[in-house]
Amino acid sequence: MKYPIVNAICKMRRERLIALSIFASLVLTVIIVSMVELLLRGTVTWDYLLTGALTSPLVTLLVVPIIIKYSKVFLESEANAAVLAVAAEGIAVVDIETKKIIYVNPSYSELYGYTQDEALHLGVEQLHPPETISRVVGVFERQSRGEQIVEKDIACLRKDGSVFFADVRAKPTIINGRNVLVGLFTDVTARKQTEEALRESETWYRTLFEQASDIMFTLEIVPHRSPVIRSVNPAALRALGYSSEELIGASVDKLEPGVSAAVIRQRQMQASESGMVAFEARHMRKDGSFFDAEVRACEFLTEGKRVGIAVARDISERKNAERILRDAKESAEKANHAKDLFLSTLSHELRTPLTAILGWAQMLKSGRLDPSKAKTGFQTIEEAAQAQNQLISDLLDVSALPGNEWVEI
Repeated sequence: MKYPIVNAICKMRRERLIALSIFASLVLTVIIVSMVELLLRGTVTWDYLLTGALTSPLVTLLVVPIIIKYSKVFLESEANAAVLAVAAEGIAVVDIETKKIIYVNPSYSELYGYTQDEALHLGVEQLHPPETISRVVGVFERQSRGEQIVEKDIACLRKDGSVFFADVRAKPTIINGRNVLVGLFTDVTARKQTEEALRESETWYRTLFEQASDIMFTLEIVPHRSPVIRSVNPAALRALGYSSEELIGASVDKLEPGVSAAVIRQRQMQASESGMVAFEARHMRKDGSFFDAEVRACEFLTEGKRVGIAVARDISERKNAERILRDAKESAEKANHAKDLFLSTLSHELRTPLTAILGWAQMLKSGRLDPSKAKTGFQTIEEAAQAQNQLISDLLDVSALPGNEWVEI
């Protein structure tokens, strides 16, 4: 037979069949010997033997059922063998006493990289990484005693030295008088890699969440209501002055009192449509004080629920710097305006005395003024010069003042 282990599984049925076959064979032998003797004596002819004896009721009753039954067992054995051959899971039969393989199906060979012939008589210890042998042997013994059926995530060692993971379901039985363990191996390497990737991602996220200096929240998006806080990081507790118990389960309105429902709906709509929303807000601490915050929030669907993550950064210092810069700009603009006004006034004040001096100087130079007029001219020139001198002195004094006092002047 092509699959001897399958035949062995049918052993008990065949033993009964063989016993019946032996009995039928003995009866048939007696019949044949008797027929041959009658033929030699000339009592019967060949035609009678071929058409009568072999189709006699006795032969029919004894032989035909045996042939039919044996054919049925054979066909069932072949069907079972075919099932084992095409099974997606690896199947192995291991001798409990020696822990050696006595049968594997093609899927098992494909999993491990051994041919079916190579796999035969390999020991359990040769099919698993050395560091896992103690675990594997313990599982094997418990499954051999029927104390355990399933063991998950067992590391298995391929022929090429690579490792894959399998869930193993096994039960003990008896085949050909040998105590064996029949095991079903399901490759779960892809599932395990996915689970490990998820665990690693969760670890990274948790580390980022716990260690971030920015305020972080996870939110539950509730229809027609403000988002509800589901978790907060330590930075949020420090910045806001609350305990986690005081914030978890609270609405975000607690952090931004006075914000309108329309504004919250608009933010939620933008986050839902584009996946992210950014805005500035005034957050209130537990003690009632406020600080400026820059908030970025995203929304996504997980396990049928809409959830969000919000990251807020205290931008109070930046806002203060912006206010200082804005005030400085306003002061500079005022200074420029004052400077322009001052220069305009200074130009006028300088030109007024000079005009008087130049005018009287030209008239005196002409020699046509009488003594009284000339005296008035000299007096006017002297007064204008003194005014000009005083103006220059004042200008020098102003230039020595600090900028802010100069602007006020």
